Amino acid sequence: MPAKSKKQRRMMGMADAIQQGEISVAKSPAAAKIASSMNPGDLADFASTPETGLPEKLKPSPRLRPRSRERKPMQIKTTMRRKKF
Repeated sequence: MPAKSKKQRRMMGMADAIQQGEISVAKSPAAAKIASSMNPGDLADFASTPETGLPEKLKPSPRLRPRSRERKPMQIKTTMRRKKF
């Protein structure tokens, strides 16, 4: 599966290097997490994608964006009547 951006290809390259023991885990904890969860063949496929023609970074898709509406804070009613005993 080819990488979709240059940043993704570089991250997969770091994860592939961690799996092969070329760089230490302390260099990038995020890449170490990816390296532990993916197959070596899949990482090699992502990392071997040529960077020519790839965008630097993908724009987030509209369905993954957080909702733009802001929630209003709850209003507490302060006009409660006190009971007289």
